[in-house]
Amino acid sequence: MPKISVIGGGIIALSTATVAAELGHQIDLRFTADHSCLGKEPEEAFLEQSLKTASGAAAAFWTPFSVGTYRKRWAIESLERYRALAGCEERSKTGIYLGNLNLLFSKEKEAEKSLESELWWTKLPSTWPDKQTGIRVEKLDEPVVVGEHEMPFSVRAVVPVIDMSVYLPYLVRYAQMLNVQFTPSPTTVKPSDIEDKYDGIVLCGGHDSSNVLHKGDDQPVIPLVGHLVAASLSEGSKNRFVDDIILAHSSDVSRPAYIVRTVNHPVVLLGGTVFKTKSPAIENSLPLNDLENQRIIEECSQIAGNLTPIKSATGLQTREGLRPYRSSVRLETCSISDKSKTPFVVNYGHGGAGISLAWGCASSALEMLESTIGLESSSDDMVDPDFIKSMPINDP
Repeated sequence: MPKISVIGGGIIALSTATVAAELGHQIDLRFTADHSCLGKEPEEAFLEQSLKTASGAAAAFWTPFSVGTYRKRWAIESLERYRALAGCEERSKTGIYLGNLNLLFSKEKEAEKSLESELWWTKLPSTWPDKQTGIRVEKLDEPVVVGEHEMPFSVRAVVPVIDMSVYLPYLVRYAQMLNVQFTPSPTTVKPSDIEDKYDGIVLCGGHDSSNVLHKGDDQPVIPLVGHLVAASLSEGSKNRFVDDIILAHSSDVSRPAYIVRTVNHPVVLLGGTVFKTKSPAIENSLPLNDLENQRIIEECSQIAGNLTPIKSATGLQTREGLRPYRSSVRLETCSISDKSKTPFVVNYGHGGAGISLAWGCASSALEMLESTIGLESSSDDMVDPDFIKSMPINDP
């Protein structure tokens, strides 16, 4: 049984380690943990650390958000896995449900252009009762005003929604059941430091990946700052849509307005920002948090009616994360160094679509690694709804 190390602390690493363990490999998931996580049980440390990443902070649903080029099968396989998970258990256990998505646009051409991405729409059902109609651009009777922009056009579909505060703990428990070993490190885990311990390595290090490779990366990852505010949508509010996700596209692509319903209704997550930054430190990347919070709350309230921001002892409940954007998702075999003979695959640069691509990329990464090791690939049929529905649930 090959011993494989997966390096990373987010959803891409966890999904890759899980798929590898499902295939019967011996898996060591190595991740960088800060001092507050060290000394805890490894699985607990991973979960606590991952909830601090972009994966844990995301208001996630299956959509091509801030992503470079990628293979269609990665998105499709991920979609099928989420659909199966949404059908196998209650959302309170997995954090996944099928929700109504409403995309708002200022111009009809922009809405029609969004439909040109055939992959994302032909695989999704419409929210319209008449299934023969299919997904289409709708002209609203009354435009939605977001900031200074009128948005009279809408596109609707049904997509998987993933509440990361529930889904990450669920997936960690499942990985434990598959005997994935979690190994925290106080410093950045470099493939060159551990290659002699494993039969193969997969690097899923997010925005750190470009920096830890021996030969570097000719398309370095660009961290994109994401910022969310938690709020409550009361049943009596004047919500003009009965939707689970509302995403308004404005001319300012760095400040989209969106509302995502969590599994803990009526809690919703409000966003957001897509700022480029050279600094991996969140506190140095977004100096105008208070102003952004207010802007997000005001714009989302225009869409959904009265929203009540959720506060804690230290202020508003907010989430921040760095999306690891690259002009193309990097999923390929490469070498750790000129002298290294250890099979090595890199899997990173998913931008804001990491959750949407996670399972498909994991399957492809394992195919590549198995081929390099000399094993016949066993991951061609990984997305099997019957198999997923029989997944055992380990309640906390």
